[in-house]
Amino acid sequence: MQSGSPWNVLIGFDQSGNTIANQRPNLVLPADTIITGNVNQYANPAAFTLPAPGTFGNLQRDFLGGPGTVNMDFSVSKETVIREQARLQFRAEFFNLFNHANFALPNPNVFVQAVNGGGAPNPTFGKITSTTTAGRQIQFALKFLF
Repeated sequence: MQSGSPWNVLIGFDQSGNTIANQRPNLVLPADTIITGNVNQYANPAAFTLPAPGTFGNLQRDFLGGPGTVNMDFSVSKETVIREQARLQFRAEFFNLFNHANFALPNPNVFVQAVNGGGAPNPTFGKITSTTTAGRQIQFALKFLF
């Protein structure tokens, strides 16, 4: 088990006029009310506002944590002696045994640049579209040792 990676909430365009990448918005809600845990909107977009034009937002870097990871691998093997110099080994290996979905970081851009200038809410902000681990995988092996 592992806690989620930190992730930045970003404006998505240059609001300050300084062509500095990855500008952050202003935080307006308490930190404990931001994460929803829903894969379609992992964070509440109402928690952020655009800073005034020509200024930077007050949100710190890596403020939020993404979804955690849970992964359990399991293996079992049995070795059978056939003769003094010959053995047969059977193995069964299970990866992501409980088939737990481990989600990637959400879309960090809370705003998109509007046609008339300024910003508009990004409808895909906080949406998780991929996973970080594969689904359950099972493999069997039979080996003859001599």
